[in-house]
Amino acid sequence: LQMQATFGANPTEAAKGFYEAIASGATNAAGSIELMATAQKLAIGGLLPLDKALSGLTAVMASYGYTAEQTKFISDGFFIAAAKGKTNVEELTQEIGNVSSIAQQSGVSFAELVSSISAVTLGGKRTAEATTSVRSAINALLTPTEQLQYVFDQLNIKSVTQEIRQRGLAAVYKDIYKYVNNNAEALSKLVGRVEAISAVVALTTGKQADAYQLMVDEINNGNRQMGDRTDEAFKRIADTSSENLKKAKESIVASLTDISQIAMKVVVPALTAIAAAIKTILQPVVYVTDQMEKFANS
Repeated sequence: LQMQATFGANPTEAAKGFYEAIASGATNAAGSIELMATAQKLAIGGLLPLDKALSGLTAVMASYGYTAEQTKFISDGFFIAAAKGKTNVEELTQEIGNVSSIAQQSGVSFAELVSSISAVTLGGKRTAEATTSVRSAINALLTPTEQLQYVFDQLNIKSVTQEIRQRGLAAVYKDIYKYVNNNAEALSKLVGRVEAISAVVALTTGKQADAYQLMVDEINNGNRQMGDRTDEAFKRIADTSSENLKKAKESIVASLTDISQIAMKVVVPALTAIAAAIKTILQPVVYVTDQMEKFANS
């Protein structure tokens, strides 16, 4: 009910959300509430349904092992990436689960992942296409062609996942790009995956690569307060008249629910007591009536 009054949440959606929060690994009530509060802000600030906001958050949690208390970091990442790319929060939350697992296994951080998807959209790709391209670029490193494996050997890359984890996905691709003398065609042949090229270009060259690095730095910036981007977006939308009207409506519903619950606690016992009293009063009458019937039938 507190969520309903604070965020204007639909009770049914909120109940489903709490169930998903528990299923995603929020092991206690406090964790579930923390996750739900972040999801509500992400949904309102990002203009998307609550279930999609939760889906995006829980997909990243499951892949990277983040706790409910760290969901503000995830939510901030969605807002930062959406603001700097040609995408939006809803599309990012929908697509992130299609690549987050393989990204984590390969050593790509969440900040790198969401930033790379956004950077690819700056090249004209839709969010779904950008996600496919990033996933393909990661897989190209995990299962290299013979030519790419040769380059790994020349660059003394013994474990590509270790290299990505230590230096970042973009840094590894930049080394490969530099090895082929910044020749895009040669790089494309090395990678061997058509779908990966858009992501590789975005990570290594021009304004897309610059934007990618700015996003990663901003998401990982330890000087800003975690959750600040989420709060800013939420407040911007929450301050609108339509959102205030929605919150007011749900607040009234929540208050009426509270009143009805209190009333039930008072009224039900009272009615039970009255029924018992009536039963006691009528008991002699019922007895006399039974005796008269027996006498009439004898």
